[in-house]
Amino acid sequence: MSFVVSLEEKSRTAEVMNAIIEGIASSRFTAGVRHGKRDGQIEIGWKECGVRLRNKKGYCGNHAGPCRLGGGRHAKARYLEGSDWIGWNDMINDILDRLYISANVKNSLLIIRKGRKRRLEYWSVDNGGEWNKDELDECYDDYCGQEPPITEFPEGTPGIASYRLDAETPELMAS
Repeated sequence: MSFVVSLEEKSRTAEVMNAIIEGIASSRFTAGVRHGKRDGQIEIGWKECGVRLRNKKGYCGNHAGPCRLGGGRHAKARYLEGSDWIGWNDMINDILDRLYISANVKNSLLIIRKGRKRRLEYWSVDNGGEWNKDELDECYDDYCGQEPPITEFPEGTPGIASYRLDAETPELMAS
């Protein structure tokens, strides 16, 4: 699932692309970054170079809310889980906020930014394990040049809602 960053200021595409590449390189994640199909677009994490964790994790659940599967062992993989995606989305928004960028950022499942306003809340539909694609307008706000509040999402959602490498403690990464 790739993210498309559609910039309002197309002349800043190279600057933003480089900042995203640098941000990914120093984060818990890996992903490919390339020019999008249109002028002023950046594509992140397409099929062959998807968004992945740098290190395998021991938790499960690519969903909102707690895991509904029974106790057993879960496969260790590099796929992002529920709140890992919150960390990823926060990283992309932090980069764009730092550069004072107005851009729409989305994939087929989620909208994470509208212009200068970052998404601050992620909830699920009827606790069915699916993220809401979009939220009400009051769930987005402009934090360019400011420290944003902590992003809200369902308690118990598996993963680590951070993009910092030091967030991966041995206890959280163990199965």
